Order: sequence, then structure tokens, then C-alpha cells
Amino acid sequence: EQEVPYGTVLGGEWDRERAAFSNLLMYQGTRQRFMEGLEWEETIYYARLTEQFNQHGWSQSKSHGLAMERCEQIETVYERVENNGYRSQRSLNGHPLHEVTITVGRDGELLYNCEGRHRLCVAKVLGIEAIPVLVLVAHADFDGELDTTAPREDGQ
Repeated sequence: EQEVPYGTVLGGEWDRERAAFSNLLMYQGTRQRFMEGLEWEETIYYARLTEQFNQHGWSQSKSHGLAMERCEQIETVYERVENNGYRSQRSLNGHPLHEVTITVGRDGELLYNCEGRHRLCVAKVLGIEAIPVLVLVAHADFDGELDTTAPREDGQ
């Protein structure tokens, strides 16, 4: 895959293959933690992280620590958003390109595109219906009519 600048208009079939956001392990783990009340160590996200770290040669103890660091990052984002509401990167003095990034398919569907997954996971779990996003690419056949205002639970 080649990198493209934000705001690119691009034809082709790139919008046909869609990975459901709900399949993202980080999202599944976030749901388990905050909606089902599991401890991080009981989530699929933690399990996969520790498994990956172990496969790369880390000890069980180190793998646990690394996985918990990642889980605690999500926990921090969750607490901030729950207590202060969802805030844009600009209002947080963050990097503007670290906003949740999407692409717009030919039919106006908003498709998640990798950046901002911690915040998008938390926003979905908290039921926040609209958040600021950056559009990386819009399909050349897109007519300007958006299908939805947020990537849907099924990954779009």
C-alpha cells in the first residue's frame, strides 16, 4: 500500500474490502472491560497481546507488563472521555493528524482507517454518536452525500 496525503480523491476498488471495526481485538477488549466488567487480564485483547509478546521472545512477566501498559493507555483515554467528554486533538493541544482517520467509500460510507483507534474504541463503548474525524481519502465516485455520521458497529 502506498501512502496518500489527507483529502485525496481516489478511484478503484479500495473501498470494496472492509474489515469490520468490531473485529478489532482492541475494540473487543475495550467492550469486555467497560461493558462486561471484565478485568483487562480476562479480555481477548490482553490475551492476544501477551501471546504476541511471548512469541517474540519476551518472558511471561515482561509480556504481562507490556500488555498491561497498552491496556492502561485505553483505561486512561476511557476515564478522560468519560469525565470530560470527547475532545478533539486540537482542543487537547495534540497533533492534528492524530484525530480518528476515515475514508469515504463510493456510496458515502465512512470507513475506519487505522488512526485514533483508542479514542474510537472508547467513543463507541461510551455511546458517543459523533466525533471529529479526518478524511484521508474519498472515493472518486463519491457524490457528496454521506451515508452515516460515524463508522458503524459493523466496521463501516
